[in-house]
Amino acid sequence: MAETAVPKVVPSVPTGEPVDLTRPHFVGIGGTGMLPVARVCAERGFAVSGSDVGASEQVKNLARLGVTVRTGHAAEHLPADATALVFTHAIAPDNPEILAARERGVPVVHRSAALSALMAGHKAVGVLGTHGKSSTAGMLAVTLSRMGQNPSYMVGADLEEPGSGGRAGGESGLFVAEIDESDRTLLGVGVGVGVDVAVVTNIGYDHPENYARPVDYLGVFEEFVRGLGPDGIVVLNADSPGCRELESRLRDGDSSPARRKKPTMSGSPYAIPTSRSSTRIRQPPSSAGG
Repeated sequence: MAETAVPKVVPSVPTGEPVDLTRPHFVGIGGTGMLPVARVCAERGFAVSGSDVGASEQVKNLARLGVTVRTGHAAEHLPADATALVFTHAIAPDNPEILAARERGVPVVHRSAALSALMAGHKAVGVLGTHGKSSTAGMLAVTLSRMGQNPSYMVGADLEEPGSGGRAGGESGLFVAEIDESDRTLLGVGVGVGVDVAVVTNIGYDHPENYARPVDYLGVFEEFVRGLGPDGIVVLNADSPGCRELESRLRDGDSSPARRKKPTMSGSPYAIPTSRSSTRIRQPPSSAGG
């Protein structure tokens, strides 16, 4: 799942700020990143609506959940009682529904802000990386489901029938989410919500339209990881050179910039036990006065 677009729309509510999703309207609701968010909202009992240029089988399944879906984009598609308009950077800033929301004072929020709001209060597992995000997040969601954990999840792929990448789970409090790095909005998710566990599948170099150099691309993963809470856990793929470079940065405290650095008594910001197949990094609570 990736928007792969240069950010063009300026949200009126930053990611991490409170968002009222009781009556959300999704512009481009059929997108791989939007479908699971809309589905979770619908399964939580929110009054969901949206629009898209076509009616795919995934969108039709959303309609069966009670979601109102309009074909095409028009100002009148925005409900009078909408509490938020949700967009991705695949949408143009002059989209008539976005313009109507701004005129009426309806908060315009990026998909990552909606994701952050839905994950709040859960034990959140974020899956990110250059490749394999959907597969890994999907396997985690299915495995936890078959273990009886009944997790919530948002995955940019179909796990069963079309449009099944989103689910509002039960009382376990677990939430698995695929995190998109294409346009830097993952920083809002990581810092705003405080993802508890970050699983990094691999790090290469992608999305040059938003990252001029490979070091910039690697840096956004580092910034995300350093934005975790004091008990945050990072799982890295030790077969990925990019993940090994990220591990080295975390070991050495090499951070530019460091969003959070909580040194231990030994002076190292992270305790890193390693195994042959993966690297698991736990950022322990800071020492007194640290």
